[in-house]
Amino acid sequence: MLVHLYQDGESQPKKQHKDYQDRAHFFTDDIQHGNFSLRLDDLRAEDAGEYICKVYSDLFTVTRTAETSLEPRFKVKGSSGHQTVPLGGSVVLPCQVDESLLQKSLKVEWRRTDSETLVHLYQDGESRPKKQHKDYHHRAHFSPEKIKDGNFSLRLEKVRAEDAGKYTCKVYSDQDCVHSADTEVEILGFDVKCSRHTLAPLGASVVLPSYGDKPLPVEGLVVQWRKGYTTVHLYHNGQAQTQHKDYQDRAHFFTEEIQHGNFSLRLDDLRTEDE
Repeated sequence: MLVHLYQDGESQPKKQHKDYQDRAHFFTDDIQHGNFSLRLDDLRAEDAGEYICKVYSDLFTVTRTAETSLEPRFKVKGSSGHQTVPLGGSVVLPCQVDESLLQKSLKVEWRRTDSETLVHLYQDGESRPKKQHKDYHHRAHFSPEKIKDGNFSLRLEKVRAEDAGKYTCKVYSDQDCVHSADTEVEILGFDVKCSRHTLAPLGASVVLPSYGDKPLPVEGLVVQWRKGYTTVHLYHNGQAQTQHKDYQDRAHFFTEEIQHGNFSLRLDDLRTEDE
């Protein structure tokens, strides 16, 4: 899937996949410094996955590649615990009923609120895995030993990006719904992992990435990059401030991106003492 294409001196938005139009951008002014980093806006659950950047000097030769992955971290909204889990982990969706209801024959359904997809069914004293949606086979379970306490919480394993969303637990006695509980699996954010780094030669430019969890007001914001006790770059009250003389005219922020939580530093004219 083509996320972004830069060719013949300009981006080619008409050729990128429609899911990324108006969301995937280059830092155009920094391309001359060899910066082909991609800014992806309005992150969605389906953005999780691996991305690869390839730079061609002609139609046949790849001069540089870089691989990056977006891995979401999840939590259950409204649950008592504050545990967050990575992609592939497990979450528990809470559903607790009064023990007095256990004296009756109960049917318990867990469904996706947005699509009515059946995630798990408990009926006539046992789970019915054959009736649940195939996407949840061997992933959505009850704890049988906890049912005697009225606990119909659902354990969802091997969490995927597409599991993000709202879920409803409904408990029926005969045909009557006697208990209902709503919960949500939400993506707290994405881990950005670079699985391969590009060698930056002496004299070239490199981007040192840093991203905030969320956009912050620029007014009163202070961002400082340091190397040991040396100030490499300082941003305060909406503009660049003091920096050590060794970094003057070499260390830069993406000023227009600071409001979006991007505090990355571009370091030009790399020297051995920059190690």
